[in-house]
Amino acid sequence: RALPTIAHHHDFGWERPRFANCAVPEILEAAFPAIGPHFSHVVINQDARDELRVRRGVDSVVLPNVMDFAAAPPGGDGLRYRKEAGLSPSDVVLLQPTRVIPRKGIELTIRLAYELHDPGIKVVVSHPDDRVEAYWAELKTLADELGVDLRLAPAGRVAGSLSDAYAAADLVCFPSLYEGFGNALLEAFYYRRPVFVNRYSVYARDIAPTGVDCIEAQGAVTREVVARAAAWLGDPSSAAEAVDRNYEVGREHFSFRVVRERLEPLLEG
Repeated sequence: RALPTIAHHHDFGWERPRFANCAVPEILEAAFPAIGPHFSHVVINQDARDELRVRRGVDSVVLPNVMDFAAAPPGGDGLRYRKEAGLSPSDVVLLQPTRVIPRKGIELTIRLAYELHDPGIKVVVSHPDDRVEAYWAELKTLADELGVDLRLAPAGRVAGSLSDAYAAADLVCFPSLYEGFGNALLEAFYYRRPVFVNRYSVYARDIAPTGVDCIEAQGAVTREVVARAAAWLGDPSSAAEAVDRNYEVGREHFSFRVVRERLEPLLEG
């Protein structure tokens, strides 16, 4: 029909190894993504922009994931989340606000909890994924071997809302191995929580250069990572500057205003 179209891509088939072998490669090649003179393309990170240009010969606009940083986050009831998750007010909560899937790197959060040597530390995962029960069993085995308290408390299903979960967090852990962008990372900035993050490729290229201040790992929990986490957990006020900075970076680079700036020229065209 040649209707003017904006195609907004979050993931391409070539980005996920499990899609490398399939029964309909010619269909994927021809139609995903669809290319034509009436299409404008929007992607969520610079790597995707570069690959789309190489593989399909088309340019695209990078529109990152965003949140409404111009509006204050809703207040959360951290005590309610802790109570419903079986936690005490004195527990130190390392919140992993992700699904239970291998690319989320939950092992690194467990390792950080172990290295901190604090029996009051609890690792809490806020999103289940019923497809990978075997992976959760592996994580529980690892946690048991290291003496780490690991529990699943799905926000909105078992224990409070998502805002309650963030309010309960002493440190948000986002040690992903791969992300298209990283919604949970923006949520942590938005809810003003200190963050431990693994430097996955999109974080390193698209997010870190904006000036965010996180505890950063490079695939391993080092002494420097442990020392900074211990300092922030021991004196939460010491993380206040980083938390405020991350919120301001979010307002500047990952707010709804960015959507307007990036999409209006496409709509006008």
